[in-house]
Amino acid sequence: MRLPALLRPPPSLSDVELALLTELGRYADGERHVPNAWGIQLSARDCRRRAGDLPRWSSALAERLVDEHAHLGLPASGLVTVSFSAAADLIAGTFRVSCGIATGQAVVVRRKDALPGRPRLVLPAGGTARQGSPRAAGIDREVQLPVGTFVIGRDQGADLRLQDPTVSPRHVELEVTADGIRLRDLGTLNGTCVDGVPVASVDLRDGNRIELGDAVIVFHRDPVSGSGRP
Repeated sequence: MRLPALLRPPPSLSDVELALLTELGRYADGERHVPNAWGIQLSARDCRRRAGDLPRWSSALAERLVDEHAHLGLPASGLVTVSFSAAADLIAGTFRVSCGIATGQAVVVRRKDALPGRPRLVLPAGGTARQGSPRAAGIDREVQLPVGTFVIGRDQGADLRLQDPTVSPRHVELEVTADGIRLRDLGTLNGTCVDGVPVASVDLRDGNRIELGDAVIVFHRDPVSGSGRP
């Protein structure tokens, strides 16, 4: 027997988590932008009843989504957030999930592939390079580099899109192989520096700080077994 709306319990954290993960799984093919701004609508009654839990839920669910991105091999399109709001058309005990891309400093538009040493870029928020886990409150974001050419710039067709006016539409190109990663400036107005030195072309090493105009990215690669280079 179905309970009357007023007697139905509010959705639980596990109910919402399952719905979010199911929706995220629809993007597992890696062919589309992955949402990073998630919204959960509850009935007005349930919002009132869960008011004390929702801030904690938002944080916990955002961390869970970041974990699932990594599990599925998907990049995040920036800082992952989960917000709750009331919807007048929802009855008690039900909820609605929506998602989209909130444009921040960077949007990753290509799925990552695995390579020895996990060559990757760490993109800090606010344009300042920061060391630390990419999961640290979603502040640092990590992009693993796939084999082939990888273009960074403001252009919508770039593999890594930086939303910074000092970055050229096609700023640099990375040649990514199992043996190494070579960076090449694409004739930009503001230039490219690696560890403070202007460069036209350079082989990247673990820890290199790449400056594209005012934007800063840090390159990392773990030691590769049997190789003399990082």
